[in-house]
Amino acid sequence: MSRCPDYPITRFPDVMSNKLDKPIKSRLMAILMVTCGVSLLLACGTVAAYETFALRQGMAREMKLVADLIGSNSVAALTFKDPQAGSETLAALKNEPHVVVARIYNNQGEPFATYIRPGATEAGIPSVAQPESSRFSDGALRVFRPVYLNGAQKGSVYVELDLNDLNSQLLRQAEIAMAVLLLSFLLALPLAARLQKVISGPLLALAGRAQTIEQTGHYHTGDIEGGYREVGVLIQSFNAMLEAISQRDSELRHHREHLEEEVKARTVEMEKARHAAENASRAKSEFLANMSHEIRTPMNAILGMTELALDTRLSDTQRDYLAVVKSSADALLSLINDILDFSKIEAGKLSLDLRVFAVHGLIADAMRAMSLRAHQKGLELAFEISPDVPEQLGGDPGRLRQILVNLVGNAIKFTNRGEVVVTVGLEAARAGGDGSDTKVGLKFAVQDTGIGIPPERLAKIFEAFEQADTSTTRHFGGTGLGLSICSRLVEMMEGRIWVESEPSVGSTFYFTAKLAHAEGVIMPGSRPHPGALRGKRVLVVDDNATNRRILREMLASWEMEVELVDSGAAALQQLQQATDSGLSYPLMIVDGQMPGMDGLMLIERIRSMEETEAAKVMLLTSADRPDSLQRCHELNVAAYALKPVAKYDLQNMLLAMLEGTAIDDSRPAETSVPPAGGRALRILLAEDNEYNQKVAVGMLTLDGHAVTIAGNGREAVEIYRKHPFDLVLMDVQMPEMDGVLATELIRQWQRSSGVRVPIIAMTAHAMAGDRERYLACGMDDYIAKPISRDELAITILHNAMPQSLAEQPAGVPAGALLTPPIPPAKAASEPEGDSIAGKILRRFGGRKKLALDLTGMFPQEAGKVLAALDAARVANDAGAVQTHAHTLKGMLKMFEAVTAADAAAALETAGKNGGIGADEQMEALRREVRATMEAVRRMHEQFTVETQAQ
Repeated sequence: MSRCPDYPITRFPDVMSNKLDKPIKSRLMAILMVTCGVSLLLACGTVAAYETFALRQGMAREMKLVADLIGSNSVAALTFKDPQAGSETLAALKNEPHVVVARIYNNQGEPFATYIRPGATEAGIPSVAQPESSRFSDGALRVFRPVYLNGAQKGSVYVELDLNDLNSQLLRQAEIAMAVLLLSFLLALPLAARLQKVISGPLLALAGRAQTIEQTGHYHTGDIEGGYREVGVLIQSFNAMLEAISQRDSELRHHREHLEEEVKARTVEMEKARHAAENASRAKSEFLANMSHEIRTPMNAILGMTELALDTRLSDTQRDYLAVVKSSADALLSLINDILDFSKIEAGKLSLDLRVFAVHGLIADAMRAMSLRAHQKGLELAFEISPDVPEQLGGDPGRLRQILVNLVGNAIKFTNRGEVVVTVGLEAARAGGDGSDTKVGLKFAVQDTGIGIPPERLAKIFEAFEQADTSTTRHFGGTGLGLSICSRLVEMMEGRIWVESEPSVGSTFYFTAKLAHAEGVIMPGSRPHPGALRGKRVLVVDDNATNRRILREMLASWEMEVELVDSGAAALQQLQQATDSGLSYPLMIVDGQMPGMDGLMLIERIRSMEETEAAKVMLLTSADRPDSLQRCHELNVAAYALKPVAKYDLQNMLLAMLEGTAIDDSRPAETSVPPAGGRALRILLAEDNEYNQKVAVGMLTLDGHAVTIAGNGREAVEIYRKHPFDLVLMDVQMPEMDGVLATELIRQWQRSSGVRVPIIAMTAHAMAGDRERYLACGMDDYIAKPISRDELAITILHNAMPQSLAEQPAGVPAGALLTPPIPPAKAASEPEGDSIAGKILRRFGGRKKLALDLTGMFPQEAGKVLAALDAARVANDAGAVQTHAHTLKGMLKMFEAVTAADAAAALETAGKNGGIGADEQMEALRREVRATMEAVRRMHEQFTVETQAQ
């Protein structure tokens, strides 16, 4: 055996007290000794078992021979039945000290002769002979052997032998085995102690070297060698690990030495990255603003020209078509805004514009806007609003309409045949509430019979850029942003959105929204009941079951007697049955598109029947069938409506049919709004786009204003210096000189003239912070493109009256102080609501929409000014007190609140004299303003009802 090298033995501190924390030397020796001991024990055990078995077998053979010998010697005694001779034969066993008992049995198995060793008893000797056997039991060997003579059994011999001799032999062998075992252990112990060093030596050396690394800093094991391959691999791996640690330590040392330089370099890199990110963000915002301008410019022309066309003399059909055009253009504009909305979502700047709006009107408007697309695909488009849904609620109508238009548009896009149905009701959790909640939960459902959505795509359908069909050969287009934006908007409305779908059957998109209660909310039941319709018989002909159900519920709510049929043939049969019964249908509602016999064919048949010739018929038709209007005139159709028809539109048309005034092709155009302040204004329009110029000029001239056009900012400055103007409308983005620089130059010119003319910014930029930026550069107000006539009229009304710079405090927008002159009247808080409302409505030229917008804005705006006045008094700022009191006085006079205006005037005078007014004066003003707010709110509710009823 080769000599193992002597490795230094390292002593380790006892860091653990349990028995598992033992040196590897002890473990290896224990393993060797246990292995040796187990092997010896197995060998000795095997030998002992074999010896025991061999001794027993030899003893059994010997006893069989003894029994056979006794049997041979006792044959004569058994034959002659001489028991004395048999006993003498057994007496020879006295020489066998280990034989305990012996017995001879005759051929009947009965005892014949017996031998019992001195000291033994007869108790254990069998009383009858047993078959031949040999067995060890109860510490003895028992043998039965038969006795034969000439092949015939003469009897049996039984011999019982004790095992003392066998046990003595086994004991001696065990003592020998134990001696061999002990000797083997004594020899194995030093051998194991030497052999374990082959393994433990290198390991202990490695451990000792590892302990010195921290002290020396040298990462190498030295000349340690392993006696076996595995130990050598361990040493090599340990060396490789130490080399890696050494290299890393060097790198860390180098990094630590040059850390300050690296930090400076990294700081420079991060600064560059930050500037790059800021530049990218700024470029993105500028790109979005420019794209917004380029897209909104033609949209401004479309919407503006449509509004101008709606103000001309039109037939009902033309007006309906243009209303659909405008509504669809509005919807298109909202879809264009998806890109901006998604950008705002990413930036966390998406917000809601909360206001009171008419829920039923908004839904009907959105559905009419989508009707053309649905009818062009041959789809039925219907909507149903639960009767318990309030007519007025507080929320963001534009965003709610955006969600509806998106979901309905998707339903139409993915549906090739069938129908799209929108249902609106109260949330189940709110329907049975006690009314104490400050918000109303609405649940919307948009159901279609389209292609459906695969189950694996349902979970991702509301993620950005996700679509139901993402294959390269997909049939349907889209950006995949719509549903993601809808999901975010629904979350902002404290609701949730989900979808249930089955491929090839259809989908139903659900969403909920929490909307605020509107003060003085008008429920559907509060409308005047159309008593003229009560009890009237009406026949509804429509092949679509959903449309029939919705029409039946609408008509039944007015207590009409409704009969429904699903085809032209069924309608003719029903009319004939009614005629035979002496009944008639004075009103009929007929769907224009039905299989077999369409609506016009049915009406032609009805007109040919003498009994039904006088019936008044309403035709429900699609927006894509303008050619049917001439046929309606020829067939004397009383009313012609585009599907889907809103409930109260249907009510008004039925009432008009009964009065014979439903179709009127010569309806005069609506009266235009009188100029702001009761006089025409000289307005300078700075706009570089020809279409926008036409739109703005058309709107302004309808209001009686004189308009001068400047094609860019430079022309605007030159024209302004040569001619007097009452107001400037300034586009922000123009060639040669933009609107911001032009405004600054005009303001410089105004300082020398002493007259400050209001400047209103017009821009297609729709990014956050625009308004503040424009006001900061000297502009007085801001209007976003596309411009509506109502918004333009309101903005001009707020900014119409120029005044000298000496009278107007610096830094205050002109429109905040300027209101038209109003004859003195009683306060709005006094109980003459009808006369005050009429006077205010006349001030706005009879335009209820304008009055509705201004009365809706007043409470919030007046509250802001009142709060600013309070803050100015707390700060003891007399100039600010004068400014805010003056602003509030003008706002109160606009609504005939003379008492409140006088209270504001008193504080204005105090501020002008360097004071802040008495607390009693402020309390009186606060009390009068609250009363005026309440009166204006009542007027707003009145204008809302009157506007919806039209």
